[in-house]
Parts: sequence; C-alpha cells; structure tokens
Amino acid sequence: MKGLVRKLVLLAAVLAFGLGQFGGCGSCTPDTVLPIVQITSPTDGSPVSGTVDIVVTATDNDGVVKVEFYIDGSKVGEDTSSPYIYSWNTITYSEGSHDLKARAYDNAGNIGESPIIRVNVNKMVKVLVIRSDTPGSYFYGSWVNSYNEAYNCMLQSPYISAEIVSDTDIASDPSILDEFEVLLIPDNGPSDAAVSIITDWYNTGKGIVAVDSGACFLNYAIFTPGDNGLYDWWKYAVDTLKILSSHYITQDYSVGWEKEVDTVAPDEAYYFKNIIQPISGMTLLAQQIDNPDNIAIFAYEGTNYKRIVFVGPNDIFDPELDNLMIRACLWAGKAEISGPVKSRTRVQTQKPGVRTRQGK
Repeated sequence: MKGLVRKLVLLAAVLAFGLGQFGGCGSCTPDTVLPIVQITSPTDGSPVSGTVDIVVTATDNDGVVKVEFYIDGSKVGEDTSSPYIYSWNTITYSEGSHDLKARAYDNAGNIGESPIIRVNVNKMVKVLVIRSDTPGSYFYGSWVNSYNEAYNCMLQSPYISAEIVSDTDIASDPSILDEFEVLLIPDNGPSDAAVSIITDWYNTGKGIVAVDSGACFLNYAIFTPGDNGLYDWWKYAVDTLKILSSHYITQDYSVGWEKEVDTVAPDEAYYFKNIIQPISGMTLLAQQIDNPDNIAIFAYEGTNYKRIVFVGPNDIFDPELDNLMIRACLWAGKAEISGPVKSRTRVQTQKPGVRTRQGK
C-alpha cells in the first residue's frame, strides 16, 4: 500500500512539473511587454522635400510582427521586416508642419507607439545647375555650357527651385551639395576636382540629370568608373526617334525628333545600346527609329533610391524640350506629380542665382 501511495505522489509531481513546463500552470504570467519603437529618420524638426524614407527601429521580447506608419494621424503604410522603412513622397502633401508616428505589433498582440515627431515639408525639389568652368580629363564636345538656359527651364515649374553653382565651388565646399536633391549637368561634365565629391553625394540616394556631353561624366564616374571611354560611348546621328510614352519623363513629350523637328545643333549624342541596355535598372526612353541601337534618352534607377536621367538632344536647352527636362528633374528627385509640370514661360532675362558670379 505504501508503495502505491509513493507511486501516486511521484506521478502527481511529474504531472505538475509537466503542466508548468507546457503552459498549464495557472500561475503563468501573460506577455504584456510593449514593443519599443523609435523613428530614427527624419529627425524631429527637420525640413524634408522630394521623396523621404521614414526609418523606424522596433524591438520586443517576443518579436515584432509589423510596423505601421502614420502621417498626421492617418495610416499610410506598413513593413513586416527590419529595417522598417516607408518611402514618403512629400510632394503630395501641403507645405508646412506634418506629424509622423509609428506603431509596432508583437506576437502577443501588444502595440508599442513611437513618440510623435514633427517635420516641415518643402514642396520644392531643389535642383543644382552646375556650371563647369574647366573641362576634366573625360571632357568631350564643343565648348558649350548652357547653364543659363537650364536654369530658366527649371524656373517654369512651381515644384522646382533652382540655383547655379560652379564645379570649382563644389570642389572647395562639398557641403553645398547637401542642400539639393538633384544635380543638373547641362552639358560639360564637372572638373576632375569635383568628380569624387559628386559621386559620393549621388551614392547617398540623390539624382542626376545629364545632357549631351554630361554623358562623359556618367561613364567616367558612375557606370564604368576609371574607364574614360569617350569614343566608345558616342555616336552622332540626326533622325526621328521612337519614344516610350508610358514613362513619367516622356509621357507628354510630343515635339522632337520623332516629328522630324530640327534641333539647334547639327549632331545629336547617343549612347550605344550594347553598353547601356545590360545595366540593371536601366529603362530606354528614346531610340532612333531606323537604328534602335542608338539611344537618345534613358532613365536609370539604382540601389538606395538614387536615379539618373540622360538626355542627348543638343548643346542648347531647346524650349521644345522643357517639359521633358522638368519631368526628368522631378523624377530624379523622386517627386513625380500628376498634371501639368510647368506654369510659366521662359524668362531669358532672369538672372540666375550664381554663387560665384562669373560669366560663361
């Protein structure tokens, strides 16, 4: 009898231990720990424009299931894996202050909420028009730099603010670039002293729009670094073009080579298709009709949201290309808008905002 009682007591102890191990214990404490959430970028009080990444960190003892993003109290998106990021196109929001908040959910259904941060939206995409005073080793083409025409083109859009700065200014003060989302190279590439500075700035997620001889810079600094393949990257032709009208940049491009409209310059610059097309992230926007290997316009989107547009029309910013160039800068600045992109005509007498005021 004593042996039976001893066995029953032992069995009860084993059962009690098992229930405790597998959740059957009435004294077990439920998970009530809230996730810890923080918006790390942008920072509270900072100005934002174009497309901005809202970056959130979230931790929890039981694991984070998802993070939700809120702007002015409305949910705008969510992310289920770290790093938690929402790409916010500020161009669709009014200028002024906006509140950002994030919520994180764990496996037990607990919800953690970040402190609210307030940022100031500037609807303008800030475009820096570069004035290249000294050709670099990759320079090619005639001595033309139509930065005034490019500046006046940018002035037509209510969504763009523009300024002209020389490449020598950038070389002496790289922080100038920090104010801008897009660099517009109207023709001549920047000097050797500014190449690595501009490349590093671009790699942080910025945009570049290059025209005509600006192709040299793209080759030298971006696509085939260290290989100055000037003569391999050019072909000259004047002909009609096939336009990809479904892309944001070329959607309303109705006047140009495809209608056999003469442009100012007698030669048009093209990239070779066999060099451009294999590059991941490349979209061909305009090709010569009778020779599709000749590429006149392309858009490139790389990692980290950085973007490049190349337009090879001529050495002068032709007013017929203004819509195209404005859309190119908005796209490069990740601030696509719907509807008309310009509201003013060119004002050729407008004085540009040149930091170092020197003539052409």
